[in-house]
Amino acid sequence: MERKPVLTTTEITTELELHVQEPIDGHPLWGSRFLVKDRAACLKAYQNLIRSGAGVLMTNTYQATPDAFVKHMGLTEREAADIFEDSVKICQQAIELEKKKGEVSICGAIGSLNALRGDGSEYSGEFCNTYSDQEYLDMHRPRVKALVESGVDFLCFETLPCSKEALALIGLLEEFPNVKAWISFFRQGKGSVNIKIRTGTSPTQSKPLVIVTSDFAEHQRNIQRRNLCRRGC
Repeated sequence: MERKPVLTTTEITTELELHVQEPIDGHPLWGSRFLVKDRAACLKAYQNLIRSGAGVLMTNTYQATPDAFVKHMGLTEREAADIFEDSVKICQQAIELEKKKGEVSICGAIGSLNALRGDGSEYSGEFCNTYSDQEYLDMHRPRVKALVESGVDFLCFETLPCSKEALALIGLLEEFPNVKAWISFFRQGKGSVNIKIRTGTSPTQSKPLVIVTSDFAEHQRNIQRRNLCRRGC
C-alpha cells in the first residue's frame, strides 16, 4: 500500500477566529465555549479546513472539561458530557458536507492540564509537579472516555510541557486498549536539534527528546509486564 503524507489541521481556534463575533482569548474554555455559543461557526471553520486540504480534524476540546462547561457555561453535568459528543458530530457533519467521508479522520484533542489554568503554563511546565500521577489520571480520564465513546478515530494530546504528564497518559491509554494516540510537546530547548522536554521542577531539569522517548518505551514495557503478571506470570 502506498503511504502518503497527511496534512493535519491547526487547532481549530485559529480558523474559528475568522467566524465568530467576539475574542476567543480571555475565557477559561477558550475556543471550546463556541460548541455551546456558536456551533454553526465551528462547522464553517471545519469546512474551510477541509477545503484547504486537511486530512485530520481536531475536535474543539483542547481546553475543555465537563466540569468547566458546568462552571462557566451553566450546563448540567449531562449536557456537559454531551458536548464532547457534539464536538465529534460537528466534525462528522463537516466531512459529510464536503463529501470527504473516508478521506478525513477525526482526532480527539486534549490539552495539558496546565492549559486548563488559562495562564500559559502549558508552555512553561511550571505546575507539572503540583499534580500527582493519580491526579493526572483522574483529571484526564473523563475527557478521554467522552471522546473515545463519541467515535473519534484517535486521540491527540497537545502541547504537553513535561514528561511526567505524558507518562501518566501512556498509563491511562492502557484503559483504552483499542485507541491510538499521538503526543506532542512544547519544547524547552532552542534550535532544531536541541529539543528538550522538562522532567523536573524547573526548566533546567530536562532531557533531550530522544532520551525522554526511551523513558516512554521503558514505561510502556513495565506496564505490559504488570498486566501479564495480573493474568498470571
